Amino acid sequence: MNIGGIPIIEASFPYRYTTSMHWSLTQFTPASMEISARNTGERVFSIMILFFALIVFSSVIGQVTSSMMSLQNMQASSRKQFWLLRRFLNARKVPKKSRSRIIRFLEQRVPKESQKVQQRDIKICSLLSEPLKDLLAWELHRRLLGRHRLFYILHGAIEAMMMRVCSVAVSESTLAEQDELFRAGESASHMTFVLSGNFQYQPGYEFQEPTDIGPYRWLVEPCLWTDWQHQGTFTAVKTG
Repeated sequence: MNIGGIPIIEASFPYRYTTSMHWSLTQFTPASMEISARNTGERVFSIMILFFALIVFSSVIGQVTSSMMSLQNMQASSRKQFWLLRRFLNARKVPKKSRSRIIRFLEQRVPKESQKVQQRDIKICSLLSEPLKDLLAWELHRRLLGRHRLFYILHGAIEAMMMRVCSVAVSESTLAEQDELFRAGESASHMTFVLSGNFQYQPGYEFQEPTDIGPYRWLVEPCLWTDWQHQGTFTAVKTG
């Protein structure tokens, strides 16, 4: 076969390679080029390639369309939720300052949460046996709880009990900037671990300087073995 008066077999390797690439791409698109089948074998090969291209192209288009529809549905659902929230806050006459703070927090939080796979979204996890649920809970929290000496020793001594504690007694919460998790004088109901973000602990005595609390720190440990009142105020400075 000649292309531009030059036999293709005698052309340079880069030219033959790019020509082959050009021909293969035209099978996936309506484009055309000067190379065409000249005998039965080439014709059969071209038909097979066209069928393959049709299947692959249809599959890719279907997946892209499905992904776009899912994304649009998620965005539409999110926009509807924010619209309902604004209507609700306006109807209840929530002050503008508080309303702006609530909406701003959700506008920052919703995109982050949508990128994460939450355990509550995985329905088949409910089919796990209780021991496997306990095991999963421990694996999810061991990176944080394992840093505490008591829980580390407890897991080594009574592994099943530590897993059970993680399953039934550990919960997660998120704070917005300037949110207070607890204040001085309040009764303590649980120990607190910091997974991410920056926080500040202000002792109840005004003359004491506040302490910065970062990831992998813990507070309110005494409430595990005695009745306890918070001795300071714990405030979120920067959320993770």
